[in-house]
Amino acid sequence: MNINWPIGTPEERAASNGKIPGKWINSNPFANWYEISAGVWNYHDGVDLNLNAPSWNADWHKPIVAIADGVVVYAGTGGGSWGHIVVIEHTDDNGQKFYSRCGHVEKTIVNTGDTLTIGQQIAQVGDADGY
Repeated sequence: MNINWPIGTPEERAASNGKIPGKWINSNPFANWYEISAGVWNYHDGVDLNLNAPSWNADWHKPIVAIADGVVVYAGTGGGSWGHIVVIEHTDDNGQKFYSRCGHVEKTIVNTGDTLTIGQQIAQVGDADGY
């Protein structure tokens, strides 16, 4: 099964060799504790992929694509600061299911039940408020 990043141009993803494509960065890694307001801490259970070159928030409105073939199990509004989210169910070569989840997106262009192929656009990157 092929798996790739949900961000970057097709050329950047093809050349990434497993690394984050192009000039994208992971600004809040998995398992990081971070302060969301004075004295209030949150555990981060994902990665925050950002593009701040050539300017801050250069990622805003950029395409988000499916990381692998799969089926959309949810496309809608999440809770808290998630904003709009897309959850995709994937099945690996051994028949094991796993899920990818993209939050803080805008202009979701897939619907629950849609069948996707790797690299198919699902949404666009939203802003810091989750939309």
